Amino acid sequence: MKILMLLEGRFPPDVRVENEMAALTSAGFEMHIASYLQPGQQREEHTPLGIIHRKRIPPLIYKSSVGALKFPFYFRFWKEYVQELFDREHFDAIHVHDLPLARIGWRFSRRYHIPFVLDLHEIWPALLRVSAHT
Repeated sequence: MKILMLLEGRFPPDVRVENEMAALTSAGFEMHIASYLQPGQQREEHTPLGIIHRKRIPPLIYKSSVGALKFPFYFRFWKEYVQELFDREHFDAIHVHDLPLARIGWRFSRRYHIPFVLDLHEIWPALLRVSAHT
């Protein structure tokens, strides 16, 4: 089974995601992760944990994430990014880390008739109070 994980932000490092990928890889799953491209990183990287796909997010679109429910730029970025990956690869499940990308994952799971996992790591109201860009 080939699983696509969506992760807002940079990868690595994220020990929670690394641990999940290690457990799933050792159980025989083929893991892919979609995250942001940061300076010095490769667009695609093959690791023992799986394949990491990265895409540069323009700063204005990243900053628009705080108003994503009112302005669609941020979600549009993710829809296009995930669609690019689905156009190149066939995934058997989609695993979303954290609430903001839940709708994206849900829509792709419905479109492609694949299982959807929403993995909430933070208490979002508290995170919004301490996040620098919010």
